Amino acid sequence: PILQPRLRTLPVRVGFARMDMAGIGAAEPSVVDAKTDLNQFCQRYCKRPVTKQDIVYVVNRFGHQYQSIVKLNCFSGQEYAGHLCMSSKEAEKSAAHQALLAYASTIQALGPKEEQKKGRKVQQPLTPEEQAAKEARQAEAGENLAITPKTKLNSLCMKIAKRYLQKGETMYESLRVT
Repeated sequence: PILQPRLRTLPVRVGFARMDMAGIGAAEPSVVDAKTDLNQFCQRYCKRPVTKQDIVYVVNRFGHQYQSIVKLNCFSGQEYAGHLCMSSKEAEKSAAHQALLAYASTIQALGPKEEQKKGRKVQQPLTPEEQAAKEARQAEAGENLAITPKTKLNSLCMKIAKRYLQKGETMYESLRVT
């Protein structure tokens, strides 16, 4: 029998701007994978959201293994090939990891990602005069016209179901009353 070497691939987990492979950056891995890190890097570098055409993965099968090539159209079409892996997803992560290694110095030059605060923006407290003016404007406007009986019914159904409703789960039927 012909013996083939079996490649063992480890999950590629490198933190954005904290790559821990090959002694680059700090040894603090993050919980996201290389594809996510590559996507975030491209967004930060290009200073815009990336599209599906900006990062394109092509997976080729070689026997029982897969290899992926990632093409970065947002970087003048640069291509990076990953290692042979047992699944196509692992192959894509491997290709993304190779691209991250190629841009390691650029990633470090960008510095750590600023943590974005989730949720609402923190507003400055209003002075008593501003608060009174705000309440007067709300009283003048009256009831919110965006809250219709349909939105109230939808909100009640979501509270009962304890989840968001899917499209088509709520059926409205109108009957003519004479």
